[in-house]
Amino acid sequence: MARNIDVFGFDELEKAMKQCEKNYPSQADAFLMAEGRAVNKRTKSLTPVRTKKLLNSWRTKKVKLYKALKQDDKAFAEVQRLIDAHPKDITYLILLGDLYLDSNRDEDAWKVYQHAGEIETDNAYLMVSKANYYNKKGDKEAYQKQILDALLSKNLDVETKQKILTGFLSELLQKKENLDQADSMFSALLEMHPQEEELHKLYADVLWIRQKKNDAIAQMQIAVDLAPVRLEYWQQLIGAILDQKKYDDAIVAGEKALSYLPDEAVLYIYLGSSYMMKKEYDKAVATLRTGLKHTNPENRALISDLYGQIGDTYYQAQQPDSAYAAFDKALEYNPGNIGVLNNYSYYLALQKKDLSKAERMSGDAVKQEPDNPTYLDTYAWVFFQQGNYTLAKIYLKSALDKGGNESAALLEHYGDVLFMTGDVDGALEYWNDALEKGSDSKMLPQKIKDKKYYEE
Repeated sequence: MARNIDVFGFDELEKAMKQCEKNYPSQADAFLMAEGRAVNKRTKSLTPVRTKKLLNSWRTKKVKLYKALKQDDKAFAEVQRLIDAHPKDITYLILLGDLYLDSNRDEDAWKVYQHAGEIETDNAYLMVSKANYYNKKGDKEAYQKQILDALLSKNLDVETKQKILTGFLSELLQKKENLDQADSMFSALLEMHPQEEELHKLYADVLWIRQKKNDAIAQMQIAVDLAPVRLEYWQQLIGAILDQKKYDDAIVAGEKALSYLPDEAVLYIYLGSSYMMKKEYDKAVATLRTGLKHTNPENRALISDLYGQIGDTYYQAQQPDSAYAAFDKALEYNPGNIGVLNNYSYYLALQKKDLSKAERMSGDAVKQEPDNPTYLDTYAWVFFQQGNYTLAKIYLKSALDKGGNESAALLEHYGDVLFMTGDVDGALEYWNDALEKGSDSKMLPQKIKDKKYYEE
C-alpha cells in the first residue's frame, strides 16, 4: 500500500505544499506535507479499511489546500474523485457544496446541499453549510434556525458545537448586530450540556459584552464550580467581581480559588488587590508576600508584579517610602514592568519628588504603549509638576484624543493645565466635565467655585 501512495497524489501534494509554504506561510493547512509523510509511513501497518479512511481524510485536506492556493479546478476535481468513490457519504457532497458557495456559485451549492439532504436528513454539518448559504443570501431567520438545529443535534460533539456558536457570535459582532439573539441558543445548548464549563464561560463572555455583568459573573461562577482547577476561570471571575467593586465577594472567591490552587502565585495578586480595595492594607501586604513564597524564582515577571502590587498597597496606606522601596524591587526583577513604571512615576509626581526619575520612568511606559491615555496622562502630569505646561498640554491633549475623554481625572488635569496657560474659561469647561464624569477629587468643587487651581 505504501508504494501506491503516489496514486493518491503525495508527490503532487508535496510540491503544492512547498508552494503554499512560500506564498501562504500563515495557512492553517501548512502541516499537510508532514502529515502526508506520516500517512506514507502509517499505511505500511494499517488495515486496508483504516488506510482508506486515512487517505480520504488526507485528500479532503488536500482539497482545502488547493482552494487556499486558488487552484479551484484541482480542488473540484479532487472532491469529485472522492464523491465518485463514496457516492453515499454526504461528507464529500457537503465539501463540494461549500466549494461552490466559496466560488459564488450559490445555486449550484444549494442543489448539492439538497441532494445531500435526500441521502441523510439529520446531518449537523449539512445544517451549518446551509446556514452559511442563508447567511450569504441575507436570510437571517433561516440562518439562525439552521445554526440552532446544528447546535441541538445529538450527532455533533460539544467541541464542534462551541466552534459553531463562536463563529455565529463573531458574525454578529462583525456586523454589529444585537447579541441578545444568542440567548435562546445558549439556553437550549446549556440545557443539553449543563456540565460543559466552556459553554458557561463563553456565555459569560457574551453577557459581559452586553453589559449584563451580574449575569456574566453568575455564569463564571458555574464554570469555576464545574472546573475548580482552571486558573484562567478564577482569574476571570475574580477580575469581574472586582470590576463591580464587590470586594467582600472577591475575597471569598480568592480564598476559595487558593483552596484549590494554593501554589498559583497570581491568585495572591487578586486576593491582595481585594484586601487593598477594602483598605485592609496589612492583610493585603501579608497576602502578597505569601504569594512571593509560592512564586518560581525564575518567573521574574510575576515576582515583579507582586512587588508592584505591594508598592501600590503601601502607597494607598500612606506609606510612600515603603511603596517606593517595593517599586524599586519590582523594577529590579523586571525593568520594563509598565504598570510599575506608570504608577511609580505618578506617585512621585503627586509628591513632587524625584521628578527626573519620574520623567524617565513615565517616558519608558509611553514608549511601550504610546496610545495608552493613562500613561500619557501620567507623563503629562510629571511635566506639569516640573512647570513645563506646554509639554503637559500636548500629552494631555493626545491622551484625550486617544480615548481619555471618559476619565474624570484626565479631564480635570487638562483643566488644570489650561488654567496654568491662562485659559480660565477652558479650564472651567473641563473641570465641570470632570465633575459630571463622577470625579472624586476633593478640590474640584472648590476650583470650579473660585475659578482657580488648587493642589490636592
